[in-house]
Amino acid sequence: LCPCVGYRSRLNLASGGLAAAELAAEALQPSWLRWHPARHDVLYCVNEDRDAPACSAYRVCADGSLQLLNAVSTGAAGPTHFSVSPDGRFLAVANYGGGALTVIPTAEDGSLRAASATIVHEGSGPNPKRQKEPHAHSANFSACGRFIFCCDLGIDQVVIYELRADGTVERRCGD
Repeated sequence: LCPCVGYRSRLNLASGGLAAAELAAEALQPSWLRWHPARHDVLYCVNEDRDAPACSAYRVCADGSLQLLNAVSTGAAGPTHFSVSPDGRFLAVANYGGGALTVIPTAEDGSLRAASATIVHEGSGPNPKRQKEPHAHSANFSACGRFIFCCDLGIDQVVIYELRADGTVERRCGD
């Protein structure tokens, strides 16, 4: 597959005009983007690449270009959504195709570490045409960062996990 291309443009606040678009970075099938909550020079994305599902970390350079810090596997197919913990220490990734939640720790510089947990959901939902298997489609942290709420369309549940300090999780609700 060819990499997708991300562009940047400068906004002239006085005139409201946009400068011509320029290449910011190349990435394999990027979709969901999030900023690190404390490091405003770090941007994360999920890469929905079928052969290498991953999350990527980028440093935002002074000129607006993006420098790839690293990418790590989500361990499950179809990463589609993720959130960053309020303290910036973890990403919680929903893998739609793999029906799984993945937790990825971050390093001090904002780069990503290997996944600390990948939990594959089991079951199905009441609509056999759409819900014959798990399809996690969002993963959101509670305001305090202690819990992850993983919405799974395929099993028709919101599964609640408690996040431990080491990045592992324990299922608290959703059967």
